[in-house]
Amino acid sequence: IAERIEALEGPCREMDREIAKLIHGESWNMHADTHYTASLDAAMTLVPEGWVWSINQFPDKASAYCVSEDEVIARPRKQYQATPALALCAAALRAQEATNG
Repeated sequence: IAERIEALEGPCREMDREIAKLIHGESWNMHADTHYTASLDAAMTLVPEGWVWSINQFPDKASAYCVSEDEVIARPRKQYQATPALALCAAALRAQEATNG
């Protein structure tokens, strides 16, 4: 999912639902209205507990990364994303992958 988020040019409700399914499993439908790809506040909820995050904002793009307590760095494979929310979603999902194996 992170790779597909990195390719987005803007928010995507279909991707929001896929994120909800991935993160919340069977109870995903309760979170289906969360706008992860549009909202920085929603994207922050994807960062695993114990990880910190950083975003760099540029006029027409953004980048983000997350760092664990063990100094594991999770960042999108594509350096820049279209918006800060997309950048943090991608980084947070990469951090989820690192946490969950």
